[in-house]
Amino acid sequence: MNRLSYLLAIFLLSGLAFADINYEIRKGDTLWGISKRFYKNPFKWSVIWKYNTYISNPDLIYPKKFVAIPLKSKAEKKNTAYAEIDLSKFERLTDAVGEFTLENAIALKEDPDTLNILGVTKQTSTDIKDNEKFEHIKRVLGFYKDGQYELVFESPINSEVVSIQDGKFNAADGDIVYVVSEKSFLVGDKVVFLEPLKSEDKFVVYSYAGEGVVYKKSGNSYQIRATKVYDAIRSGLKVVDYIKNDFPMPVEFLKTDLDKKGVIIGMQHNSSMSGQGYTAVLNIGKNSGIKPGDIFSIYRYVVEGGFKNRIVVGEGVVVYAQDRYATLAILSNNQEIMEGDMVSLDMVAVQ
Repeated sequence: MNRLSYLLAIFLLSGLAFADINYEIRKGDTLWGISKRFYKNPFKWSVIWKYNTYISNPDLIYPKKFVAIPLKSKAEKKNTAYAEIDLSKFERLTDAVGEFTLENAIALKEDPDTLNILGVTKQTSTDIKDNEKFEHIKRVLGFYKDGQYELVFESPINSEVVSIQDGKFNAADGDIVYVVSEKSFLVGDKVVFLEPLKSEDKFVVYSYAGEGVVYKKSGNSYQIRATKVYDAIRSGLKVVDYIKNDFPMPVEFLKTDLDKKGVIIGMQHNSSMSGQGYTAVLNIGKNSGIKPGDIFSIYRYVVEGGFKNRIVVGEGVVVYAQDRYATLAILSNNQEIMEGDMVSLDMVAVQ
């Protein structure tokens, strides 16, 4: 690599260390493909989706729109600005050098030996690491304030979607959704559409699929205008009063030795396995002192050589708490997270 390449690498690495990339969507792009390009892992598409909250449906992204690709946040909490990179200029520069690509730049950030050769010192202080994690957790909590989490009902819901405007299979924003309900709603009431994911003897796990406003009423029949669509709103979904997930953001986290443990009883999309960027449902909630922002370690027991060992497989933050249940957003994992894995309160959010 010539001297120009070295200088360019240092410039790019220093910029990437503290910037999100503002990427213009091109024709044919998918979040899957964008994730593969920037993270070298297509399965991290949900990170991009959840970071760009304007995208209501991850299957529908449009050319000329922009998505922010999160790399690394500012180290200073007081500085909340993010540098934006003009990707087209970036690519022309790297193509001119002929040896240095954006993917290489991202990879080199995690390669200390190469960084030393280039004369770049990587910041690894505990304060920066903690601050990056803190900012990431705040973004996750902010995202789930708007719904899109899983929740549990122990009693049957007797309000159900029976059809969609114009015979559509799924509703879009602004469409009329026809509902039959034993519960009485008033015109103007805000409601939530819930998709049943998993039914057990004593409870049902639902996914928060979207929101709407009661538009017309006739007896026990209602017309509801969809106002937010997070997932497919179709016949068979349940309807309940609006759920307000309002809580103060944490100002810090404190390590705790409180013995508060639970079990994962459900997964996002009713998956058998999951990981970072997805959610899980716990059988522990506000009645046990759990609140949004609290951080849990995720673990399981493995028998090896005749000994039962506790293996920590991930970490998550509570994004929604009910009396007896809570929804956990998975922050990290070193093995696949599964239903039946156990959780233990690790850090308490100070609000």
